[in-house]
Amino acid sequence: MPDVEQLYKDYDLNSKELAVLGVVLPSGDKSPAGNRELPLEGVEAFITDHQITFPTLMDTAGKVYEEYKITGMPTTFIIDHEGYFIGYVQGALSRELMDYYVDQAIEEMAE
Repeated sequence: MPDVEQLYKDYDLNSKELAVLGVVLPSGDKSPAGNRELPLEGVEAFITDHQITFPTLMDTAGKVYEEYKITGMPTTFIIDHEGYFIGYVQGALSRELMDYYVDQAIEEMAE
């Protein structure tokens, strides 16, 4: 999370080529088994305690997880400037890998 937060800051808070958006599936009645985070209040406390400032969607109904067929967390999706799906990575990413994927996506956009 600190690397994602820094990436968000490095790209001027979603005002340039990159937009960072977190999606969280708080635990609850609609959470698929095996894909449970903390309850909503716990997620909100985590975000506050860790000073996370990038936009974070609370997918309380599980619609995003269902639509994107997320089976494990974390999962990172790369979507181009026109909204087209480029790819995804399941599991944690190092800052170096994040930079690599962002650079690749920005280069594709420039072509």
